[in-house]
Amino acid sequence: MRTRVTDRMLRSASKPSQGPMSGTPVAADRDSKLLREWRVSKRRLWTVFGVITLTLFSGLLLTALPAEAAPTPQSIYRPSTTAKCGKNDSSGAKVCVETPTAPLAPRDKSNEPWGGGPDATNKSSSSAIAAAAAGFDPACDPISGSSYAYNLASRTNGCTVSVQAIQTVLSNGSLTGAGDVVTFIVTNLDPFKRLTTIKVGTLLTNSWGQIQTGTHWTPRIGCSNSTGCAITSSTVGPTLWLAQGNTYSASFTMSSPGTTYTSAYTVHYAQFTVDGASGAPTTGNSYSNWIDCDSFTQGMGNTQGCVHHAFRPRYNLSLALYPNIGWGILDAIFNYGKPGRISRLVNSAAIDANRTAACAGFVKINAADSCDEYPFASTYQGGAGAHQQHVPLTENTNQGSQDLGPWLQRNRVFDGEEYDVYVVN
Repeated sequence: MRTRVTDRMLRSASKPSQGPMSGTPVAADRDSKLLREWRVSKRRLWTVFGVITLTLFSGLLLTALPAEAAPTPQSIYRPSTTAKCGKNDSSGAKVCVETPTAPLAPRDKSNEPWGGGPDATNKSSSSAIAAAAAGFDPACDPISGSSYAYNLASRTNGCTVSVQAIQTVLSNGSLTGAGDVVTFIVTNLDPFKRLTTIKVGTLLTNSWGQIQTGTHWTPRIGCSNSTGCAITSSTVGPTLWLAQGNTYSASFTMSSPGTTYTSAYTVHYAQFTVDGASGAPTTGNSYSNWIDCDSFTQGMGNTQGCVHHAFRPRYNLSLALYPNIGWGILDAIFNYGKPGRISRLVNSAAIDANRTAACAGFVKINAADSCDEYPFASTYQGGAGAHQQHVPLTENTNQGSQDLGPWLQRNRVFDGEEYDVYVVN
């Protein structure tokens, strides 16, 4: 059986006993030793308890400390050489809008998805813009994080995107609001008319203060070249209040007067106003892709129309519809080194001469057989040395008259202009 030792028992043991053994040296030494050992153990326990308590308290203190504070919005306006501002009025604030410095180059045949200006700095995340761009029009997807970017989805459909800072500034340079304005310009061209539909969209994002609560947008469309571009309807769109995260749009119609070849682009002259602040001047804040219109009749089915000539067209031949021609093209490209990129030839006499040279020495295997050549006779790469393929006459005729010919007209492929050939399932 163990007996619990307490302070009271030890204090009693340290006093002289009232019994027969009281006051003896042995009892006193024994009692004093026991007391000393207990006090040492007690001090050690208090030390351990103090260390544990301090550690726990420090952990609680660290846990209770707030995380690093989020950065506050920029509070001082930093002038930009490309910004346009209103004037400070009695309200004390003016609107300043950043503007791009130049439109796209008129000819870019890289045909790569997205390109344009330098990467944006201190702009909204590209993922947020990409989601809005894809929802606005398929031609705007994918998108990069550039401050000015462009995409040509096809010969008749393209999209440009610009990202600009917008701010409200007091006379002392302090900001009362800021944000980013994202502008989309989508072109839908008619390859058989000199008409273009322009759809403009604007998205306000990453905003705070006056910009977030009171920004209004009035879209205006103009032309870079009055002889090759004319806005025929809705030059000024409705004034719309911009709620952050929503995309707003307006549509316009552009025509290309005359019959000569013209190359032009449209300009979005945006007017931004903010409640309680003086509006910024109307500014050309974004540009469409270059629009090329012509009235050439040779090889175009006696039509006129508009396309994006900066986009290199891609001819997709269906292996399901034209199996013999398709396998012949694949054999020519991969086994005989024939080019997959070829240039159109429109002169009928030259085409006939190419076909004769390409099929020289060809021997039919039956009455329904025909010679199909690649590169096509209607290209500058065709003619002598072309790859020959045995193809049923019906398949050969249908592919030329119902597929390749109409495709060349829809895309308004000029004489000497390149296009790519793909065989697809």
